[in-house]
Amino acid sequence: MELLYVLIIYTTIGASCFYLIMCADPNKKGVGAFLNRLLYIRLPTFFKVVAPRIFGRKPIELVFKGFNYICYTNHPLIQIMYLAIVIGGFVLYILKGFGDHFPNRRLSDLHHYMAYIMTGCCLVVYYKVCSVSPGIITKENSRYYQKKYNKYDGYLFVENNVCKTCNIVKPARSKHCRICNVCVAKFDHHCVWVRQCIGEKNYKYFLLFLLSHCILCLYATYIGGMVFYGRLMDDKLLELNYYIQGRPEPVKGSLFIAFQYMFHKYTAFFFIVIICAVMGVTLLIFFTYHCTMVAEGVSTNEKIKKSDIKHALESEVKDIDQKLKREDIPDEEKKSLIQQKKELYKEFDKVQQYFPRGFWRNLQEIKKL
Repeated sequence: MELLYVLIIYTTIGASCFYLIMCADPNKKGVGAFLNRLLYIRLPTFFKVVAPRIFGRKPIELVFKGFNYICYTNHPLIQIMYLAIVIGGFVLYILKGFGDHFPNRRLSDLHHYMAYIMTGCCLVVYYKVCSVSPGIITKENSRYYQKKYNKYDGYLFVENNVCKTCNIVKPARSKHCRICNVCVAKFDHHCVWVRQCIGEKNYKYFLLFLLSHCILCLYATYIGGMVFYGRLMDDKLLELNYYIQGRPEPVKGSLFIAFQYMFHKYTAFFFIVIICAVMGVTLLIFFTYHCTMVAEGVSTNEKIKKSDIKHALESEVKDIDQKLKREDIPDEEKKSLIQQKKELYKEFDKVQQYFPRGFWRNLQEIKKL
């Protein structure tokens, strides 16, 4: 059983790291960008080319079909998994935490009731972000959104761009989601956890969803930490002598040995607290990531598109610089290349910022939508 707990802990940490790698910009330098390219570009390409030769074509096709179904099909499996994690985790926390370690002289009984209130709030917020429409664009409201979002820069968004699926003119900042099969105003991303897109109407609930679950996980970590600290001090675990397998004589207690002892004695609760800590930090980083985008005035979709455009323009500038380094280049060609470089820098400036009005002003705008 302990091995299972450890396995789940490592799986959760790995999944959290995978979740954070999704936020990394693949066009930049650094460990996060390298891992993003590795996971989303190199490994899939490798498996498509090499794996069929090793395992056969049919097994690999089944793997990719399963992956496409999980990630690119509008199904309720992830929502069911979310409810199982939250409700199941809450029940375990109550049974193994409050049930075994309360009343606690280091913690007020008020925390017992706060746990129910905070978990209930998280579930209400989750319901809101799942049920509120992201702002679906139809033929009836297309003109309204075209007037509302009419800033076309020719790069991120092109004027009079018709969606081939919905057969409507796409307003600026919108995108057609192939999973939901609709065009969404101020599209941010499609979230499998809520089984719909995050856009103009429900982005504020998505931010609240991240913040509330982050607070809940960190709060649960704090309660668990105080419980174990109480056990450490009240049971005087640092003053005890411990018999360790393979050693004939007892070993004086230390912080590491005391934590090993508590892990073996309270394995289930220890495991839950570690999971809460990992998920709390992960959600905090992800929430901070979205706050930076609020401050910049861009959505996830726009940030990705901006990065791709900048990367393409930077590649063209590098190619020109390489040509300008040639000693045998004619003067006319040199002038032409320098002019091209100036034009590229002008184009580069057009996609630098979209709505750089500051965090609070942009947040107030989001709250009104």
